[in-house]
Amino acid sequence: LETKSNILPEEYYSDGRFNHNQQIHERLNFLKFTLKEGRMYLSAEHSKTIWICLAEAAVFPNDREQCFRWFAEIIDEDDFEPKAAKDFIQSHLMKLEPHLLTDLGMK
Repeated sequence: LETKSNILPEEYYSDGRFNHNQQIHERLNFLKFTLKEGRMYLSAEHSKTIWICLAEAAVFPNDREQCFRWFAEIIDEDDFEPKAAKDFIQSHLMKLEPHLLTDLGMK
């Protein structure tokens, strides 16, 4: 899906039931729930995949905001592999193009 000025994420229903923002939000919440309840950590490989899809190659600007918010929450809740959190910040967040970084991403 390419972003076009006439398509809003709130109006794009890829499955006919939930809009784009709802899709991203629910999927990230499910992952967070699975990590917490399963007492698991997010691996470096999986964090990279999520980051690339939602921060670096975001379809809509709100994808990036949701990504920043989600990563901030799981880092605060220790849902990352212990070493992976530091590596993630150094490898991905610090290398993100400055024009893509928002106030939320800076936190």
